[in-house]
Amino acid sequence: MKVLISIVIVSFGVGCGEKQSANPNEDNSTPEKTAEKKVKREPQLFSRIIGKYYRINNPFNQIYIREGGGTLFTEVGNPDGDEEGSWAIEETEVHFNQNGEVYIFEVKDNGDLQIAAYLKGGGREDAPEQMRRQMILTKIKQEELTEKNFIGVYDWGEAKMEIQENGILEIHVNDEKVNEGSITVIDEEVYFNSKTLGVGYIFRPEPNENLTLIAAWKDGRRIDAPESKYETVKKRNIP
Repeated sequence: MKVLISIVIVSFGVGCGEKQSANPNEDNSTPEKTAEKKVKREPQLFSRIIGKYYRINNPFNQIYIREGGGTLFTEVGNPDGDEEGSWAIEETEVHFNQNGEVYIFEVKDNGDLQIAAYLKGGGREDAPEQMRRQMILTKIKQEELTEKNFIGVYDWGEAKMEIQENGILEIHVNDEKVNEGSITVIDEEVYFNSKTLGVGYIFRPEPNENLTLIAAWKDGRRIDAPESKYETVKKRNIP
């Protein structure tokens, strides 16, 4: 099971081997422990951070940062993979604790959270540049639209697409299920994470309740379709 932070941490081998200080003059014999620091909760920063985020190169990896100091790491469409954690502000940084491992994020001017370091062997180690580029959390705006706005049956060419109350999406052709997954709403777009195909689709909601397929999500990047290739998914008016 891959959760929000673990995907990048595992790929870079964080937590393995000995700590090598970036400062050759640093004395590593008595590393400062985060637990001994005085935790400061700045009211403005604290309120800015609370909310729901997605990982910049995979919108289906999401984290809920809660007011009470808890976190929920989740993968859209995989509720069995949910993991609880905690967070705290130390000076101007956000410390996430997941299964006893601490990851340190800095708050960017635009509100994004970007990994800066992690704790290993009782000391702080700066995150490699490639990890910093990949581990950016973008806050999801408080949308008027939610997954519940899209519950219903749609016609997608010869296929029937059904979005259920729990956000599960199924696609049938001739009454045979050919694809399934789940949806999430990010910045007023509907993201469909296909469990069957291992690829994501991005739809634009229309005023008439139809959906327009405008992009795909594959290998960690968004692929926008030219406007001439847009596909309309028509919502059925079922009484």
